[in-house]
Amino acid sequence: MLSLWIPLPWNRQRGLAIPVLFRLYRSKKHCPERQYHKRTQLAAELVKLLASWVPADRQLEIVGDTEYACKTLVKDLPSEQHFTGPMTMDAALYAQPGEYKGRGRKRLKGERLLSPKALAKSKSAPWEELELTIYGRKVTVLVKSQLCMWYTVAGTREVRMVVTRDPAGRIDDRAYFSTDLRKSVAEILAKFAKRWEIEVAFRNAKQSIGLEDPQNGWWRRESDSPRPKKVAGPNPKGRRGEKAVNHTLAVAFATYALVVIWYLKHGEPADDVAQVKKEAPWYLHKKAPSFYDMLAALRREIWAARFSAHPLFKRVSAKVRELLPNWMLAA
Repeated sequence: MLSLWIPLPWNRQRGLAIPVLFRLYRSKKHCPERQYHKRTQLAAELVKLLASWVPADRQLEIVGDTEYACKTLVKDLPSEQHFTGPMTMDAALYAQPGEYKGRGRKRLKGERLLSPKALAKSKSAPWEELELTIYGRKVTVLVKSQLCMWYTVAGTREVRMVVTRDPAGRIDDRAYFSTDLRKSVAEILAKFAKRWEIEVAFRNAKQSIGLEDPQNGWWRRESDSPRPKKVAGPNPKGRRGEKAVNHTLAVAFATYALVVIWYLKHGEPADDVAQVKKEAPWYLHKKAPSFYDMLAALRREIWAARFSAHPLFKRVSAKVRELLPNWMLAA
């Protein structure tokens, strides 16, 4: 799934992931050989499709986790597109090749540089303390960085590598990279932290939209048929259930996206937060609406419009018409 990160109008430092493109993955074991594509190949297709829609004056910045920080996705990116993601601690890094002297084949890589793990242990490169605002809170991390080539992933394209260390020692050392050399270390780490919003989208779609409820499969067992042997993965039986499998996830996430887009244009965040605090005063920390609040606001709007359009409700007092959608949602 490919999403767009959209900043929130009431807090530009925070945002939400809006799902826009999808591909269904089938494992190699349960897919015809000619139809099989790796997840990384599917992701590259989605990026290429999205890039064809992006206006010429916009720059596409891609953020992915460990699986997608690979040559399939990164190596062939055009120079105007950038990728930010994690780097393995034992990555083989190189300097840019020296000046070509006209003898033999031109070198693609320079001298070998320290891997992220070795750089973290090196005493010649001191740690720098950095204060960041990521994942909605301020944190202090120790960082080291260097310009290098990660040839197996980005080819001859130079990247900025960042190694991080938790001063408290609770989290292991980690490494990240970005193909955008103009980004500072703080910007690279803040950029990667935005990827977490896609996990939030998964959670919201399951808990509020009902994505985890449908029990779709490639077939439906008839009551008079013998019980088949259970095996992992889809169990095709003709084309039964195929449309449900292909459509359910896309429709659920499209609904999720529509709710968020509607709320960003028409929602009243301050009023909704005040209403929640009034009904649940133990939410002392609440400062911004959650996705559930956005969904409830849209549902109230829909029910209010239905009541206003129905002739039987015209004689009902305005106060009752205002409270009735909330009572129905609470039920």
